[in-house]
Amino acid sequence: MADTAVYSGATGDSYNRNALAGPYWSSSQVGAVVFTDNGDVLVARTTDGGATWGAPTTIWSGTTMSHLAAWYDRETPGLGTTLLHIAWLSPDGTDTCRYCTFDVADATVGTVRTVDATITVSSTANLNRIAITRTRSGLVLVAFSTQTEHKCWKSADLFASAGTSRASPYETATEEDVVLMFPANTGDDNDACCLFHDRSVDDLTIKMFDDSANTWTEFGTPLDTSIPEEFPYIHMDGALRHSDGHLLVAAQKAPAASGGSIKTWDVTVASITVPVVTAKTNVVSTGWLYQVAMLIDQFTDAVYVVWNKGPTGDAVVYKVSTDGMATWGSEMPYSQGTIYHPLLLHVGRSVTSAGGRFQPCWFDSGSSDVSVNLVNDIGLGPVVAAGGLTPHGAVVGFMAPPTYTGGITPTGAFTGYTPSKADVGGGLTPAGTLALLDTLAAAIGGAIEPVGVHRGLGERTFAGSLAPAHEMGWVTYDKHAGAMTPAGSVDTVLDYLFTGAMTPAGALAQALTAALSGTIRPVGIFSILRPPLRVAARMRALVTDHDGTKRGHIL
Repeated sequence: MADTAVYSGATGDSYNRNALAGPYWSSSQVGAVVFTDNGDVLVARTTDGGATWGAPTTIWSGTTMSHLAAWYDRETPGLGTTLLHIAWLSPDGTDTCRYCTFDVADATVGTVRTVDATITVSSTANLNRIAITRTRSGLVLVAFSTQTEHKCWKSADLFASAGTSRASPYETATEEDVVLMFPANTGDDNDACCLFHDRSVDDLTIKMFDDSANTWTEFGTPLDTSIPEEFPYIHMDGALRHSDGHLLVAAQKAPAASGGSIKTWDVTVASITVPVVTAKTNVVSTGWLYQVAMLIDQFTDAVYVVWNKGPTGDAVVYKVSTDGMATWGSEMPYSQGTIYHPLLLHVGRSVTSAGGRFQPCWFDSGSSDVSVNLVNDIGLGPVVAAGGLTPHGAVVGFMAPPTYTGGITPTGAFTGYTPSKADVGGGLTPAGTLALLDTLAAAIGGAIEPVGVHRGLGERTFAGSLAPAHEMGWVTYDKHAGAMTPAGSVDTVLDYLFTGAMTPAGALAQALTAALSGTIRPVGIFSILRPPLRVAARMRALVTDHDGTKRGHIL
């Protein structure tokens, strides 16, 4: 399958404007990419996991656009909202720094705001720089550098009112230094930090922003003292790991050369004066490399680093680390089609437990296309746990202590997680077969066959079957049995004070004093939470077979 075009005909020199960011995901299916076409700032959105991209939404229509930066709420630890924050510099007769939001979840476009209109933006796009972040407290910081000035502004109301001037992380207006800003983890949720590439000396350093003192403090020991410039490109990236607030960094040395490498660092940004920098393992130690982008799966802490591999037959490739960048897996292909030169790469930086995808996008300076790939992308978020949906629509699942949650989406996909040591595994094959193994003493096993028949056996003397006609029979050591009436209602009484009912509309409400709860919504979504205890139960409305077995029927 060829690569999928997000947009054809983007600005030919988008690499001079850093004019590509995303995809940013509000769910596993809904994502957005921001880019430019001449003077326009555009956002393309998908609602089917990147298979198709609608006509882009115009955020700003202008004659020229100089430099762009973007930040997504879910990059910031503790923020689960879905606003994409976009800032850009426009030398369009009224030189201005502007800002706007785009809600990835519902495509709502905010009001374009003026951050600063008292500036002089260079008409040469790559002589300007801009950076943006949102702190843990929700403040938006926008910093920029032109050939005339460098400034920084903060806002607590998305620049609905005039921002507050702050100290700038840039050091001079004429060096075109590179700044990438992030929230800090100092205890003051207004604080921030940044990666700073000083082009005059090739240093890559960390700067910490103390909001209360209005100061930027540069950490005395650089991450690296020989990160050569490759003007006007940005060959570094970083992302915040939400589990501990660390800033993870990847940067290329000697890009576009046979001896290039990708170095990595783990930075503890918890102190204004003494951040802790730990060098980690190189992603690549030698090779022809170009551009680099990073994403963290916040659900598992897996780190993805993607780059362009050349010099002939350019291709976008990646590696994954599951141990905090101590080791890296094998190099994996991502792009499939012919690429002239992917001079911009981005991957959205962060996917939370709400779900999303590792789906890097790139700008090809030969075709001027912005593209992704659906064959080699990876769905991220909650891992698959025990459970399944049969061809006839019946649901079967197993739970392992101490906690379990899961869901069956309207399209029949199953997601869930079990953070215990139970090590529950499972999968739903294209033929509809589910195989399970729980390494606990319960030794639960089972299968869902294509015809919809379920069989299971465990040490707790559980046995059951789900026939194609939807007949369900349960016999257990804990004396559990049940029935669902033709009207769609179920009345259940458990020994642990469980009660519940399924209405004709398909809703299920459950309450258990031992902290069992769950919901089946009318759209078919199921979630459940179970405590680490054995539940014994009896269900009413039983039917007794001729052999004395208690059975219930779904009619």
